[in-house]
Amino acid sequence: MKTFWRSPFLTLIILVFDSLALASIWSGVYQLRFALNSIFVRHLSIHINPAEPYMKALPMLLAFWLAILARQGFYSHHERIASLNRLAPILWAAGWMIVVVAIYNAIFKPDFGRTVVGGFAAGSALYLYLSRTLFRIAKRAAVERGHGRVRALVVGAGELGNETMSRVHEHPDIGFRVVGFVAADPEDERKEIEGHPVLGRMSDLVPIVQRYRVEEVFLAVPDMKEDDIFQWVCDLQSRVSVVCKVVANMLYVIVNRAKVDEIIGMPVIAFRNAEMYPAQLFVKRIADLAIGGGLALLISPVALLFAVLIKLDSPGPVLFSHERTGWRGRRFRLVKFRTMKGSADPYCEAPVDQNDGRITRFGRFLRRTSLDEIPQFLNVLKGEMSLVGPRPEMPFIVESYSGWQKVRLQVKPGLSGLWQVAGRKNLPLHHNLEYDFYYVKNQSLALDAEIALRTIPAVVLGKGAY
Repeated sequence: MKTFWRSPFLTLIILVFDSLALASIWSGVYQLRFALNSIFVRHLSIHINPAEPYMKALPMLLAFWLAILARQGFYSHHERIASLNRLAPILWAAGWMIVVVAIYNAIFKPDFGRTVVGGFAAGSALYLYLSRTLFRIAKRAAVERGHGRVRALVVGAGELGNETMSRVHEHPDIGFRVVGFVAADPEDERKEIEGHPVLGRMSDLVPIVQRYRVEEVFLAVPDMKEDDIFQWVCDLQSRVSVVCKVVANMLYVIVNRAKVDEIIGMPVIAFRNAEMYPAQLFVKRIADLAIGGGLALLISPVALLFAVLIKLDSPGPVLFSHERTGWRGRRFRLVKFRTMKGSADPYCEAPVDQNDGRITRFGRFLRRTSLDEIPQFLNVLKGEMSLVGPRPEMPFIVESYSGWQKVRLQVKPGLSGLWQVAGRKNLPLHHNLEYDFYYVKNQSLALDAEIALRTIPAVVLGKGAY
């Protein structure tokens, strides 16, 4: 059961306060500058523009400012609450707000005053620091009185489990009440560890979670294999509604590139077993149609040019069609521009080197820039794919999936995904599945938006694309 301090309702309240505050700071700084206009004119011969352009720009600017705050983690009021008022993200947010204003100024030419923009940046930074400090104080006072604490369980009674337990108890303001340990070693007969009860073994985990009404489970078993970790998460979440968090002494690839929770400096990978509501899926589909359709029309002249260049470069068809497995195991024909010679086996292992002899001359450019994926907008418009999601895999590979790997079939495949923007093809294939597992377990419209934004620099830089 979600508590107020960890609920979407609290996020909405903070979002409303931020919207009102930023809008007030923007207009208030303008009014102050207007009131001091005679001084600026007398000493600097600088006039202030009318208020209309500032107020007209406010709705669009406000949307971008809030997106910047979300990207910097200002609405992630979970374990990282202790770091919400750090200066680094505040300064980054204020800096990006100035960048957004400058871009708007360059495009629409409202000629914003530099004193207004600078004053707004300073005012918003001060507001963010004060508001998050007060919020942290309020939350700490509430949880220390026992309000809003989340019942948690630590799986693993070794050194890592003890460290996790110690950090949680030393910092009650992060909002957990740990009910005890579960021993990972079936031979462990201890009943208590440093005053904390050992409630049972891993084989008893489900009834323990139910009996103690546990909401989150921390897995702190350092020698557990990655495949076993993912399978454990799948098995547990299929039987009880609980958030699984892996204390990150492994899976370093994900820790550095995916969103990670934090327990006073200890990284924790959260698997929330998230599912999008029908309304969210509807919004995602509308975005696929609107953005996908708009981009398809925009780049259609380029696509026609590429078709001609492909035909001139090597004999064979312009498009390459491939059977893939998508949502819920349904098969479909994925289309892309042909980048390899016609004699290449369509189901052979994908190239991992730009000098692979199977790739055509123009195909190297298409693959390096990921522009060979342009025809897949057709798959998106048909509903077989989405703009964001795991990449669709070939059927014979899907047939070899283990239990936890099949989780990636619970969502539509996408043009871009977490693996593509984080590691690209420099990573081994099995890391692709780990990223996809994380994406499915934490899927949200916000995560989709972040991946979509990060796709742009990943494609422009061509990192890891062959």
